[in-house]
Amino acid sequence: MSQRSRTARGPGRNGQQQGEEYGLWQSIKEDLKHLIDLQNTDSEAVQIIITQDQHMHSNRDTMDAEAEEKQQEDNFRKGVKTADAVQEQIKRTLEQLNLIRAIQKSKDEEAESKQVSTPSRSSLLGVGSSRSVGRAGTREREKEREREREREREREKEREKERAREKEKEKEKEKERDKEREREKEHEQEKEKEKEKEREKEKEKDRERERERERIKEEKEKKKEKEREKEKEKEKEGEKKRELERETEREKDPYEFDGPGDEMDIDTSTNLGNGQGISRKGNGERGDWLPYARDSVPRGDVATSSVKADSVEPQGPGSAMTSAAQRSRVMFVKGQDVVFKPKPANLTDTAEWFLGKVQQVLGEGKSRRYKVKDEDPDVAPEQRQEYRTSASNMIPLPPPGQDLLVLEAGKTVLALYPDSTTFYKAEVMSTDKSTGRVNLRFEGEENSGTLQEVERRFVVEFRN
Repeated sequence: MSQRSRTARGPGRNGQQQGEEYGLWQSIKEDLKHLIDLQNTDSEAVQIIITQDQHMHSNRDTMDAEAEEKQQEDNFRKGVKTADAVQEQIKRTLEQLNLIRAIQKSKDEEAESKQVSTPSRSSLLGVGSSRSVGRAGTREREKEREREREREREREKEREKERAREKEKEKEKEKERDKEREREKEHEQEKEKEKEKEREKEKEKDRERERERERIKEEKEKKKEKEREKEKEKEKEGEKKRELERETEREKDPYEFDGPGDEMDIDTSTNLGNGQGISRKGNGERGDWLPYARDSVPRGDVATSSVKADSVEPQGPGSAMTSAAQRSRVMFVKGQDVVFKPKPANLTDTAEWFLGKVQQVLGEGKSRRYKVKDEDPDVAPEQRQEYRTSASNMIPLPPPGQDLLVLEAGKTVLALYPDSTTFYKAEVMSTDKSTGRVNLRFEGEENSGTLQEVERRFVVEFRN
């Protein structure tokens, strides 16, 4: 009975073991396929990380650094997950392989024990021993599994260490990326500084160009000013030429004195005593003396003089009064002292006779004119007024030291009023033979009884 039970139990137990090993082996083959797929995925993840890193390195000046770094971090996380899955699959597969190896070893040991035993009585008696051997094999398998699990724990520790090393490497890479970002940031700052310097240089160039334009503008203005000066000089030269032409053609100048040319002199004897012409006195008292302020009477109350003035002072005995035609033929020379009459500022004014000096002789014959400078001592020589006149409006003065005729009492003359440069109408009262000076009563001073003593050289024939 027991024999039947053993026979029935044996094949069932062996079949069970065969089914367990078969199923385990099929599981191992599936795990190996899955492990290969995971390994390929891990390799692809590593390649993606490498490609992204190369892309970031080659495009660091133009890329969006933040977006690219975020993408790389995602790639790292996926790679770590895939690597962990590979490690876990390897661990599980190894455990199954160790298990099937332990089962196979136990079967081999059981088979060997069966071959040693015989169907003798003594062997039958040793069935208990065989059972003991089977139990010993089971314990051995348990020990083998324990050792395998120990080895697996060691391998797990190694994998943990490897993952720690990977994390350290990742931290190092992250630090390196941070340093690279800092370097890129510094590089960008340097570029910005360079750009700022370039902008400053451009601004300086613009300012320099602006200064150059201002300088060119100033030079053009100066050139235009010079051209205007040249134009003015040309106008002056043209004016001088036209002046000479007018003098040649006997055209009347705006500064021409009253009276005709040298060829003729028309004399209208009128009373000068009440005229309102220019009155000048020396010693810085210009305009202080006026004939009508010294006992003068209105112009209409003064008798018209019937004496016609001569233009030339009689220089010798027996000389007679000269005519206008004779006066027009008198020639003056440069540097000669004369008495001249300028054109009055207004037609209602009466011109006075002044002391002057010939500066220049212009033209010839009937068109001859003279430039005469006013010898006013109160004005600096370079500032004294210069006039243009003809011989008919000039009376020559004898040179100093020349012997002159003694003037008879009662004669009407033109004389230089003391301390002035103006000649006024006067009456000869007497002559001091010892000094040669003439005692005169000027028009307007008749009632005061005042006599003025004037050097004979500055007493000439009266001309209105």
